[in-house]
Amino acid sequence: MTTIRGMLEKVQSVNVRDEAINIIRSTEKQNIDLNRKQLYQKSIDSEGNNLRLYSSALYALEKERRNPLPGFMRPDLYNTGAFQLKFFATVTSKDIVYGSSDVKSSALEAKYGGKIFGLTKENKAIYSLDVVYPLLQNVITQKTGLKFK
Repeated sequence: MTTIRGMLEKVQSVNVRDEAINIIRSTEKQNIDLNRKQLYQKSIDSEGNNLRLYSSALYALEKERRNPLPGFMRPDLYNTGAFQLKFFATVTSKDIVYGSSDVKSSALEAKYGGKIFGLTKENKAIYSLDVVYPLLQNVITQKTGLKFK
């Protein structure tokens, strides 16, 4: 049986900040998948704003034929997939830095704005509550024996 002092020591031994950073690093794929989906399905940036419309209706027709989800004239920033394949979400001590190491990244940022990278408030909530939180609960349970309901 664990004493109150023993339980307190176990709880204090959990560095929630470090554990959260490790979890965020280990779930980079889920994080950037949400970024890809908001671009591909909704044509919105990290602030929830619509991306600038295509200037060519002919190109927009071709793109809509390939992906009707965002709607006519709405870019999804997906052509060959190379840009999205090189997405990253790097954890710093205070933030998550998003981007793509693809050669088209700078041109697309210049055209559509730097906010194409990152998650909307809605996707941040999904990522935090559905991905990070359960894993953090597991770590706390493993280290302390405390269970969450």
